[in-house]
Amino acid sequence: GNWPFGAAASMILLTLVLIVLMVYARQQSRTESKYIEMAQSSSEIRRFPGFLPITILCLVLLYAPLVIVMIYSFNDSRSITLWGGFSLRWYEDVFFGLEAAKFKIAAWNSLSIASMAAITSTVLATSAAVGMIRGGSFRGKPASFALISLPLMVPEIVTAVATLIFFSTIGFT
Repeated sequence: GNWPFGAAASMILLTLVLIVLMVYARQQSRTESKYIEMAQSSSEIRRFPGFLPITILCLVLLYAPLVIVMIYSFNDSRSITLWGGFSLRWYEDVFFGLEAAKFKIAAWNSLSIASMAAITSTVLATSAAVGMIRGGSFRGKPASFALISLPLMVPEIVTAVATLIFFSTIGFT
């Protein structure tokens, strides 16, 4: 377990995700003006009592571990329990260390797999949505809607365990 190296790598990934989200938000804000009037109806969720504290609590629970990992990625010590001072040593290892080539290969593999998965899932989901909406009524429509909605309703850990069991059963692991 080289957790500082992992912390540095996750910090870089978090930074890249934040940059992509900022670019996306900037593009969305340009097209958002026509939807502002629709959002200002009396059914806004922000007007419900307790919305702000619950939102803040959820954001803290989601982002606190990321902030802690980010802070410890600058730790000079190899131990998570001891602060050894501020250092960029783990980031230096990511980009220039002995395993930098492996990290670059892993990052490239992750980006290419993520790109292929995003493109494939977008095409499949759009095709399924168009087919379900424009396809009219048919016998298996409720079952098809349930199957399409299943990844939204089933937690990722359940899907991961089921996939592990499946691949272990077929001898793929």
